[in-house]
Amino acid sequence: MKIRWTLIACLALMTSCGKEIPDEIIQPETMEKILYDYHLSMSMTQSSKNTEKEAQKNFIFQKYQVTEAEFDSSMVWYTRESKELMAIYENLEKRFKREHAHIERLLESRDESSTRMSMSGDTVDIWRKGKIHWFSICNSYLMK
Repeated sequence: MKIRWTLIACLALMTSCGKEIPDEIIQPETMEKILYDYHLSMSMTQSSKNTEKEAQKNFIFQKYQVTEAEFDSSMVWYTRESKELMAIYENLEKRFKREHAHIERLLESRDESSTRMSMSGDTVDIWRKGKIHWFSICNSYLMK
């Protein structure tokens, strides 16, 4: 009798551990990548027109070969399974922090001596590479 209850308890624990993600739902690794690009592009287009936001969103869906309907239904599933969604957003937070720290290091490593002010003092030359000179003869034709 004890063995039977032990087996039932073990089976119940095995089936309750780790929620199986259905095949029609975007898997966590891919969902994390989509959400990273999605949030990044939405923050960059925050003050843009709605058409630009929509174009960015469509580009992301096309990049990961998912439809907006698949994304939406996956988000519904993930919001119901909040532990899964929380794990994705914890990874996203770490990734955004790593990216931010990397950008900070790049800014700090910039050689201060390469920053020069113009004669009028109203602009700053922040470009580290050599200058590009572009000569155009169009202006000389317009002057005649």
